[in-house]
Amino acid sequence: MSRGRIARVALVLAGVAAAPIVPAAVAAVPPARVEGRFTMRTVITTAVNVRGEHRGERLTRTWRIRPSGCRGDVCERLHLRRTRGLGRRLWLTLHRVRGGAYVGGGRFFVALSCHGRVDPRGAVAPYTIRLRVTATRTVGGVRFARRLSATYVNRRRIDRTRCAMAPSYDGARYRGRLRSGLPGAPQAAFTSAVGADGVVTFSDTSRPGTGPGRRIVAWSWNFGDPASGAADGSVLPSPTHQFVAPASYAVSLTVADAAGLQSTLVQTVAVPAVMPSALRWSARS
Repeated sequence: MSRGRIARVALVLAGVAAAPIVPAAVAAVPPARVEGRFTMRTVITTAVNVRGEHRGERLTRTWRIRPSGCRGDVCERLHLRRTRGLGRRLWLTLHRVRGGAYVGGGRFFVALSCHGRVDPRGAVAPYTIRLRVTATRTVGGVRFARRLSATYVNRRRIDRTRCAMAPSYDGARYRGRLRSGLPGAPQAAFTSAVGADGVVTFSDTSRPGTGPGRRIVAWSWNFGDPASGAADGSVLPSPTHQFVAPASYAVSLTVADAAGLQSTLVQTVAVPAVMPSALRWSARS
């Protein structure tokens, strides 16, 4: 966007995260994981001295959102990449203030021409975005955002050149929906191999799910061998376990992906009696 009477501008980078701005009141909205690519329909609500933009104008923006600090369907931060006109991008971190409501502030720079010289950072534009989850869908016990609403406010542009610049500012209202699709749960799977010494080696062969957050990030094993005490479990992808006695054991593996989705598989593993080393040697002679 361009600003001012004498400004021949092109937006250049770049969002700079700021401390969260907590609104005076936030209506209760459901918490949900906000993740993926959203197509946002925009209505310009304010445009003062903004070249190529007017109040009531309707635009389409693409937002890519990655959450962090998540527990289940509650995420404390959203990392937003916001594509503006002409492919320009802004980066912003939003902080959760309540339920599925987030707010964050940043800034972008405007290139200004002053006395025949272009300053790529001639003006700085601080702005605030407030975002709300408006529709969700539950997958594998985790609630995901399907629709969002948001407001954008830029109250003033600060001219940092020697040339006088008329006040300029704008604002917009956004509504949009998830375009990248909801994730699918992973599928837990593993193989096992019993060694000559009775130690069983387990190998994770789980398959990741689909959509955002498909990477498997956590493993939880239960070997069904309580007599082994603390060794009866593991969080390694492919652990080993020494069973206390020959028998059949119900071994379970639970995997979880970056989206918080889980899958569990239980398989029976038969552990045979281990021959004494002298007898094994005789058998090979």
